[in-house]
Amino acid sequence: MKNEWITTNEMADMAGLSTRTLRRLQSSGFLKEGGSSGHWIKVNPQAPRSNHLWHPTRTLLRLGRV
Repeated sequence: MKNEWITTNEMADMAGLSTRTLRRLQSSGFLKEGGSSGHWIKVNPQAPRSNHLWHPTRTLLRLGRV
């Protein structure tokens, strides 16, 4: 199975948004955390300030870009 998760910078470029806008949508709850149905996951779940990976298909669908 292909790894479908991409970095925040890649997701922002793909969606045509800034990384700051992605983070705002994330903190507002519009984009949800979770592996099987969420839009993003933490690279290291134990670290409070971990980098995030994004599922491009689910995120673009939620943003109405597909």
